Amino acid sequence: MLRERMAGVCKGVQARGLPTFLAFQEVTPVIRALLAAMAPWWGAYSFSPEPPDMEYYVMLGCLLTLPVTQFAYLHDVLQFGVWALLSTL
Repeated sequence: MLRERMAGVCKGVQARGLPTFLAFQEVTPVIRALLAAMAPWWGAYSFSPEPPDMEYYVMLGCLLTLPVTQFAYLHDVLQFGVWALLSTL
């Protein structure tokens, strides 16, 4: 079931061309691995790394053609994690 759902996600992204940014909610290591293995567009993006000590998280992706130098993980007092894209602009 999960594999079929991720195939649908891959097709949805593919159908929209290459969006500049991608955001995926409730990503787990298994979901990330499935997307990396199945998505023909995976190599066109830089993705935020897995945050430490999180069961699931939001994964951001941006096209490699953008001047993003790194992803910074911001953790606030409410225990919510947020990724920020750092650029040379």
